[in-house]
Amino acid sequence: MELVTAAPAYAFLVSQDALGELSTIFPSQCPALADRNRMVQAGELFQVPSLSDPRAGVLEIVGMPGTERIYAIAVSTPVLAAELVDRMKEVQGLCRSGKVFPDTYLAAGPQLQRERILWWQNYLSRLSLDHPGQMDWRELKFEHRPY
Repeated sequence: MELVTAAPAYAFLVSQDALGELSTIFPSQCPALADRNRMVQAGELFQVPSLSDPRAGVLEIVGMPGTERIYAIAVSTPVLAAELVDRMKEVQGLCRSGKVFPDTYLAAGPQLQRERILWWQNYLSRLSLDHPGQMDWRELKFEHRPY
């Protein structure tokens, strides 16, 4: 995954599998990414994993085939970046087990896959609207097919 921002920003990468479950890709506790600076300078190419890093591994996609999503999120203020870190700190990551987020069960019963996808996209949209000019995000969709 590569991104370039027009202004200095904190970078976040989040994946969403075919069931709508989220995983934090970056920032990460994985040894190859743990010491990586989250701040991206304007116009600087940001890669995860870095193609020049010999410690970088290969991400193997497992689980149910279907449409996968990766969200690239750029946040320009430390306060909003801290809010997003707090939201994601208990969520599963590449090298960390954690909660499934959003929760697959609500008070009304089980959440459907499409509801989980929309819930996350609505959350990101709401953050963008509530903090104009401080956050931008993009969604990359791809098909995960069985071997």
